[in-house]
Amino acid sequence: MRIDNVMTCATADWSFLATAPSLSQLAGVLAGFLFTAVVLLLSRPLVAARQAQALGLFLAAFVTLAMDSYLFASLSGDSEAADLCLRSRSSGLIASGILGVGGMAIMAGICWLLAASVTLDSAPRRTQFWRQAEVEQRDLDDEVRRLGIFAEVMMYATAAAIASFVVLTGVDYAYYGLHTSKVALLYGGAAAYLVLLAGLLYGSWAVKRKRTAPGRATVTAAIMSTVGYSVVGAVVTTVIMAPFGGYWAEPSRWVVLAITGFALLGGLPAMITLAHVVPSRRTLTKHRTP
Repeated sequence: MRIDNVMTCATADWSFLATAPSLSQLAGVLAGFLFTAVVLLLSRPLVAARQAQALGLFLAAFVTLAMDSYLFASLSGDSEAADLCLRSRSSGLIASGILGVGGMAIMAGICWLLAASVTLDSAPRRTQFWRQAEVEQRDLDDEVRRLGIFAEVMMYATAAAIASFVVLTGVDYAYYGLHTSKVALLYGGAAAYLVLLAGLLYGSWAVKRKRTAPGRATVTAAIMSTVGYSVVGAVVTTVIMAPFGGYWAEPSRWVVLAITGFALLGGLPAMITLAHVVPSRRTLTKHRTP
């Protein structure tokens, strides 16, 4: 079945319905690990602010991934009817973005746990072995700095990779939803989006070079933007999955554009703040006891 010589959603060679069960399991397993991590952190007193920040990021990731697991599970039960194909793609596009943001929140929490462990690890006191201990301390600081570099590169690269995946999925969705043959225009918009993302990530990196550590307000913004995107995404997906199947045979172009815009731009603040909130290599060694 083709419309204006353009392949339609129903004749596409890939479907979210086939991958939804596996993605639901992935999100559920990650949420289960996070639940265990949160319980372990709460089982002992919090003695550093960085532990509380890691806990907040883990809780945000847990809520995001648990909700996303349900969304993919709900999507896996959708009908395979040709008229409802675009509905499943709409839900899958949003759920995929939520999964990516939840994964970034996990990595941000792990980085803050690393920062907390470095803070709690004090240097040896002056003894007859002080010179040897001082050398070992410098070696440890060098290794911690390398870990900090790896953490920053990992987060910024992950943000770029997730955004690239979401924008390509969005191009695919818009192609089928708008019944357009102007593929060059869609990929031009995707390229502009990636340029915007690169600019925001570079701006974040430049700001971190001038500051030693992200402020508490930045960590709070990362947590709130992560949870906010997942909650709003879940509400939008619920509305999309409402029992009005006949509408999705020929949905309004504005609805398709609105869903595409939300999937691409809605998670952007969360991805940028999660990448920015990771402690830099200078932060990891600043508060060590000399």
